Amino acid sequence: MTITNIQTGDQEPSLLHRSLIERPQKVISGSGIYLTLADGSRILDGCCGAAVSVIGHGNKQVQDAIMQQYSSIEYVHTMAYTTSSAEELADALTELSKPFGLTKAYFVCSGSEAVDAAMKLARQYHVENGQPQRKRFVARRQAYHGNTIGAMSVSSNLPRKVPYDGVLTLDNVSFVSPAYAYRGQRDAETEGQYAARLVQELDEEFQQVGPETVIAFVAETVGGATAACITPPRGYFEGVRKVCDRYGILLILDEIMCGSGRTGSYLAFEREGDVRPDLVTLGKGLGGGYAPIAGVLISEKVVQVLKRGSASFIHGHTYQAHPACCAAGLAVQQIIKRDDLVAKCLSRGALLESRLRSVLGDAKYVGEIRGRGLFLGIEFVQGRASKQPFKPAVKFASRMQEAAHSRGLAVYPGSGTVDGVNGDHIILAPPLTITEEEVEEIVRLLKMAYDAVEEDLGVRHVPIYVGFYSTHVNRGVTWPNEQPRPFARSWDPELLSDAASTYTLISLTLSIILLVYTHQEDNLPLQSKRPFSTRQTHILSINHRTIKMCNWDTYLYMCGCFDVKLRSQCQPARQEDFEFCSASGQTVKAAWCYAQPYLCGRCRRMEYQSGRPVRRYIPAWNEMAPVAQNMAAHRARARH
Repeated sequence: MTITNIQTGDQEPSLLHRSLIERPQKVISGSGIYLTLADGSRILDGCCGAAVSVIGHGNKQVQDAIMQQYSSIEYVHTMAYTTSSAEELADALTELSKPFGLTKAYFVCSGSEAVDAAMKLARQYHVENGQPQRKRFVARRQAYHGNTIGAMSVSSNLPRKVPYDGVLTLDNVSFVSPAYAYRGQRDAETEGQYAARLVQELDEEFQQVGPETVIAFVAETVGGATAACITPPRGYFEGVRKVCDRYGILLILDEIMCGSGRTGSYLAFEREGDVRPDLVTLGKGLGGGYAPIAGVLISEKVVQVLKRGSASFIHGHTYQAHPACCAAGLAVQQIIKRDDLVAKCLSRGALLESRLRSVLGDAKYVGEIRGRGLFLGIEFVQGRASKQPFKPAVKFASRMQEAAHSRGLAVYPGSGTVDGVNGDHIILAPPLTITEEEVEEIVRLLKMAYDAVEEDLGVRHVPIYVGFYSTHVNRGVTWPNEQPRPFARSWDPELLSDAASTYTLISLTLSIILLVYTHQEDNLPLQSKRPFSTRQTHILSINHRTIKMCNWDTYLYMCGCFDVKLRSQCQPARQEDFEFCSASGQTVKAAWCYAQPYLCGRCRRMEYQSGRPVRRYIPAWNEMAPVAQNMAAHRARARH
């Protein structure tokens, strides 16, 4: 059964996408570091989705390993059976983790499941160790550990947590400060002093809630999606380990995003000194995107307590240690080892960070470039000296994502960097297989994207109201499915700062006044469907940008980012009915009906068209003088 959106006439997808307004672009293939979209364009995958595709796309060796597993056995239930792929993957991982006391591996299908499993292991450890009173967890603010109940409870990613807080979250979790030096380290404080202060805060939190009640401290070794690759100060995790040992509290390190070689060592905590976590979660890079798989590495200390007690882990999933997923994970790990990708990650990451600092380090809105290996974040600020973040309405990270994608580069955006509400960042996490040439291409495309966003924010706007629609409202004209309202948009007056933009705005206002004046004398049919002639093509120049409008009846409107958009009037979309965004260079398919919402691809704001066909030539701002002198000529020109 085909479902149609009544408002737009578009066929509704049966799949529930992440957004109910925007539809994701369809990918038809991938090879190496590139994705190919359905429209034929190629995107350089600079973020691997969410730091997933560690060996790139389309690897034949992994594909063959998956098919070979399916040809032998596709599924077994782990209560009674095991497979060689699961056993060999566990051996491959523990070969790397045994030097740190992590001797067992447990496999599930997602990072969230892995965190929940680690939390259960920690709780069961204390119960079977004779300390059932331990019921609390301590975690860090500005951290993300997953979407399931346990993982979400120890997370502090507010946009994902707030709707369910107090309903589907645990109330036995407290939080301490993240290791976020850019905003947390004091001016006169050394790195060592900052680390010691954070450790002291953790100690005080343990004492506040009662150290004998705490099960575990949960932390990302290198901060991930919420705060953009924040790295701990030297000595921090060594201090954390000592405090946890003092009170018998377990240490759970979440390396779902930063592990599997992503930061230049296979396990991210390897570079933190003498740190031996009790439980470590892995994911994303474990299967490299070829299959859904994540896991928990378990210390011998925990294993021995469970072995002496119930002799089992009281937990399980139907698809845990799935044969095909483990085969994919094993093949990915073999490639990482064979091609020495962890070492290459360290060197390529250093190159990428160096080039980013060289090209963007002094940029107006770049606050900090940080991270480790090929896991790098860029935090954006409105003022470099004050570190003041942009207002959420600016959507700087979304602008960066759109600008980068339109130029052929995928980046991972994030907002709420500072406190869950304010702050913007992007993450770069390309495949570990990246070449030096591809590093340079990422930097080049990102610089172009940043320059476009900075330039866009340099176009300053103040409140301005366009009058031609209000004249129709005054005449009592209304439109189907739309409440009468003036075609208006208020722009943030705080963005107004330079005289040149003010001049442009004044000129544009005069142009609109002219439009209103000429339009009031016109009585065009409300739903004329005759195509425009070439002479009736509309031109509007704003800050020297010229946008050519399509040759069919359209509605003109402006969104808050000062784009000019078009609306096809209740016609099936034709080749001519396309919209061109001058700022991003993107071509976007026009909507099918008037009076429908449209999400601007650049500023991400919901806008509405005016609901009235525009058949007037709109003069460019630098044409105001001849227009004023030759009003009649321009009006005649518009009628043809």
